[in-house]
Amino acid sequence: MSTSTITAMLNHIYYSISNYKSPHFSGLSESYDHEPMKFMLSQRKPNTIFLRQLSTGDGDELWSIDSDSGYTESSNEVLLKMGKYMEKMFTTDADYFNLHYVLDPATGKPKVGAEPEKNMQEDYYRYMKVGKMLLRSQIDTQGEDEHGNPIVFELKTRATAPLRYDIINYVDYLDYHILKYKGLYGSFERELYDLVRGGFLKYIMQMKIGQMQGAAIAYHNTQKIFGFEYIKLEEMEKRVFGC
Repeated sequence: MSTSTITAMLNHIYYSISNYKSPHFSGLSESYDHEPMKFMLSQRKPNTIFLRQLSTGDGDELWSIDSDSGYTESSNEVLLKMGKYMEKMFTTDADYFNLHYVLDPATGKPKVGAEPEKNMQEDYYRYMKVGKMLLRSQIDTQGEDEHGNPIVFELKTRATAPLRYDIINYVDYLDYHILKYKGLYGSFERELYDLVRGGFLKYIMQMKIGQMQGAAIAYHNTQKIFGFEYIKLEEMEKRVFGC
């Protein structure tokens, strides 16, 4: 199974064994004194998966776990596709990206190569084996820590708050910009508040499986990028677990 498939279940296991203990919001401004201080309802709602038996041809049992997207197209499809392109943009030379991924208005195709979706097939993974269970984690980027040691870290694209709340009508919120450091709306503090409530636990699970040291997060509204932030795994664990 992939991390995106298994993390929702792992989250519910954590909620159960911790009796839905709230995450930690220390350091927020007084603007959030009357805001909910617990995990988002969208994170706590029931989650379903498919457990499928596969044929190996040699008599051994092999099972896969697939996510359940329901009977309709995922409402956050635009963010999923945007995330793929933005991640490729951040990790690819600008000239190469413009030639292979940006569509030529005259032809509707890239100047070089196949359709952009076909170019997206190049991915890198780490695998973790736990007993008879094999987990797969996609690897985005690598670099060095402050001591010069090699590290692998996650690359996340994070749409601004109102787009995430009402993604079906995301075009109505393209004028929402992050303009300040603190505040209830239009701030980086708002994005951190939402990450603690609805993002960090999932990130932690994914990074633990992929043995990654942190995440570089790009905040955007699908048209403009407002900033980048690198958050270490240890900081996320302090926010979610308290230690």
